[in-house]
Amino acid sequence: MTPRFRLGIDFGTSNTTAVLAWPDGRARPLLFEGSPVLPSGVCADPGAGLSTGRDARHTARSRPDCFEPAPKRLVGASTPVLLGDVEVPVADLVAAVFARVRDEAGRVAGTPVTAAVLTCPAGWGPPRRDLLATAASRAGLVVEEVVPEPVAAAGYFIGTQGAWLAEGACAVVYDFGAGTFDASVVRRTRDGFALLAVEGLAETGGADIDAAVVAGLGESLAARDAATWRRLTVPASSADRRAAWQLWEDVRTAKEMLSRAPRTSVYVPLFEQDLPLGREELERLATPLVARTVAAARAAVDAAGVPAGAVAAVFLVGGASRLPLAATLLHREFGVAPTVVEQPELVVAEGALGPLPRMPTPAPASAPHPVPAQDPAPHPPPVDEVAPERTAPRVPRRRRALAALALAGLVVAVAVLAVPRLLPALGIGGGPDTSTVLRQHVLATGGRVVRDVEFSPDGKLLAVNDGDQTVQIWDVGKRLQLGSSLVAGVGTVTAVAFVDGARLAVAGDRGEVRIWNVSDRTQFARPLTVGANPGALASTVDGQRLAVAVGDEVQVWDVAAGLRTSRLAAAGGKSVLAVDFNHDGTALAAAGFDGLWLWDSSAGRDPTFTDHSGPAHAVAFSPDGRTVVTGSDTGGALLWDTRTGRRQATLAEAQPGEVPVVDFSPDGERVLTAGFGPVFTAYPVRIWDPTAPGAAQRTLALTFEPRSARFSPDGRYIAVGGNGVVLFEQEPG
Repeated sequence: MTPRFRLGIDFGTSNTTAVLAWPDGRARPLLFEGSPVLPSGVCADPGAGLSTGRDARHTARSRPDCFEPAPKRLVGASTPVLLGDVEVPVADLVAAVFARVRDEAGRVAGTPVTAAVLTCPAGWGPPRRDLLATAASRAGLVVEEVVPEPVAAAGYFIGTQGAWLAEGACAVVYDFGAGTFDASVVRRTRDGFALLAVEGLAETGGADIDAAVVAGLGESLAARDAATWRRLTVPASSADRRAAWQLWEDVRTAKEMLSRAPRTSVYVPLFEQDLPLGREELERLATPLVARTVAAARAAVDAAGVPAGAVAAVFLVGGASRLPLAATLLHREFGVAPTVVEQPELVVAEGALGPLPRMPTPAPASAPHPVPAQDPAPHPPPVDEVAPERTAPRVPRRRRALAALALAGLVVAVAVLAVPRLLPALGIGGGPDTSTVLRQHVLATGGRVVRDVEFSPDGKLLAVNDGDQTVQIWDVGKRLQLGSSLVAGVGTVTAVAFVDGARLAVAGDRGEVRIWNVSDRTQFARPLTVGANPGALASTVDGQRLAVAVGDEVQVWDVAAGLRTSRLAAAGGKSVLAVDFNHDGTALAAAGFDGLWLWDSSAGRDPTFTDHSGPAHAVAFSPDGRTVVTGSDTGGALLWDTRTGRRQATLAEAQPGEVPVVDFSPDGERVLTAGFGPVFTAYPVRIWDPTAPGAAQRTLALTFEPRSARFSPDGRYIAVGGNGVVLFEQEPG
């Protein structure tokens, strides 16, 4: 084959990088406006077509409704995205980014460059990989291969940089990008690498650290001038959006500088002030987020069955991984110094270009040899198969993650597929229960990923948590938002729960839970100080007690008194993901990475029943309290008898992968399950008869990943949250 120019493209959630390989084997990153990082956002500029990179972000300051900041999150959606007044197919959004890369490659090479190797997340199935290839073809590229990102990264460190990993040894690929995080475990084989497990945090990335810094700055600035600070955090005019953009850009730059220097400053527009920021303060703000990524890396190692102390190497990938704190915590966790390169954001793109190294390891290339990252001074503390040498079935990603704060008002079209039309085509149509007609209503919640939807006890209100510092309250019957969003005062919101029909509990990453009177948006009693990053909430029906999942324990609080009444340890030291009280508040259930726990509220701290046969990602009581349902990580939901502790039934293949969403209907006759794994390009929400678990009664299909789903208290509605909120209303048909 005649040597030719080739492109390696790492199409990322927030940023895209590309490396151009010359016919003689040299490889250099492409530069976009002087930077090797091309923002992945695309803007439908009226009258000028699709713009990308910094041009798109510049236009978005004045036309945020025309901007899609993360096209990669939409890969898999079959409906176009509405940007301003224009509907744009997802493949065209991706193609616009690829075309920008193609043009720059041709300019540098002095000749058209068409050959390309693309990368994608390890868990992407053929439909998503095919969409990437289609987009590349529309951009004039010829795709040679689509390589899983962790395999490309491992190939870079071993094949290009000359790092040593013996055959059979295992390494962790720690990929901390701007918008997402993935930890993968690979085993060195004679022909390359086998991918053993992946744990992902879909909405955790370097932008979340930026958000934590912005929130930290706001603690003092908001107290001084709340109105001006609100202009920066909730910009309403073009001038304010430009100021907010400038603040976030300066925070990002300061964060990167602190990976090399102990101190810097952040310029705050509108306040016209430079505020000092030191590495110690940055690490204090970043520790909860980075600790979560390290926990995900440990979960991946556990899922891969790699014994403690058997991790031979840790490879740092992605721009946010250069934070010294990441290397410190990883070294402590695995006992091996992580391997880092000067530009970790380029690792995947360049690794995609090289052949998978065969044993024995080839001699190191001329590029600088990677060095183990040094610890800084101590500080306070859907599954599918590809070629076997490249990947193995994915371990589904974890549910709980913080969403990055938006830099400007962004609009993402929420696409809900028409159930009668789509389901027969998918072969996953409704089961025997087809007598109920479901009407679909889309709530215009904005462009952020919705993490929680919760009905009020009377079913009239719906609380929507879309991962920023506010909560939306909706009138369910009118399908209208009630006033402006509730500014919760707890940092980035991590969980919400109604404690009664008039009050809402909101937890946030500042370690507090605040109770708000919904009618007048005033606080009820004092904040509950629960600890870092509470992950789930549940209230008794009478609203007197509130359960809070914090790390590996469940705290129970007296709401009116503001006092913690008990701390229930979930043995195993792994995170609790979900909690629920039974109807009369006499029992409490918790689900987590170490299984299921059940406590009798009157029997003290010892659980009455536990199961540690596998992770439980969600939990819900039946109305009579005799059954709990849990979501597993192997595609099923489990029904448990609360009196005997025995497993009653398995809702087999409830989802293709992890099942992080379960709920009982108010009459106890139906169970709802939802998960992350798509079927073809649709994401199913399934309705089951718990007495006949062999097949789902009905399947609803969405084009986004459901993150939360609930029956309304009267059983009339099913609310599903993800890239927006959809209400399925049941009517006699």
